[in-house]
Amino acid sequence: MKRIHRSCVAVLLLLAMLLSCVPAIAAGGSRGFTTQQKAEALKSLDIFQGTNKGFELESTLTREQAVTLIVRLLGAEAEAKEKSPEHPFTDVWAWASPYVGYGYQNGLVKGMGASTFGYGQLVTEAQFLTMLLRVLQYEDGTDFTWRKSAELAGQLGLPVVGDARDYTRGSAVEVIWALLRSSSSPARRRWQSC
Repeated sequence: MKRIHRSCVAVLLLLAMLLSCVPAIAAGGSRGFTTQQKAEALKSLDIFQGTNKGFELESTLTREQAVTLIVRLLGAEAEAKEKSPEHPFTDVWAWASPYVGYGYQNGLVKGMGASTFGYGQLVTEAQFLTMLLRVLQYEDGTDFTWRKSAELAGQLGLPVVGDARDYTRGSAVEVIWALLRSSSSPARRRWQSC
């Protein structure tokens, strides 16, 4: 948990950078910003990157892309790449292994089975929000169940799509943006206490 605590401090520093590097954000609310603009701001903080086809905000998010976003949100990408933490999954490609390992070692992500991560499988809203709630130090099975993670996320003021089975890259941008942006939401207060 010390790693996650240090990561929370790093993310708070990233938030300060976000507010100072993007003057329009510091001047007002984010209601007028498009998902594209939010993605560009998150890219400037090295949290969200596109593919060779751009941001692909309407495309669905895979499990390995989701954990990569979470590791970058924590400001832990360099550590993950440097240390390449171990994990028990045999289906993870080399590029994603450091992210999956970091997520696994820090209790942010679990596999689909003992040795299967689910590489290439689309992430559901419940799975993505579960990872994010774990970052906020909520415990699935105690504070919420992963199948109902959207309920807790909604209570925390995070945007929830609803019963959408497959989660888009744009939806992930909106949730991360809301977490970093909201100064009064319960999620932000929880984030600041990390």
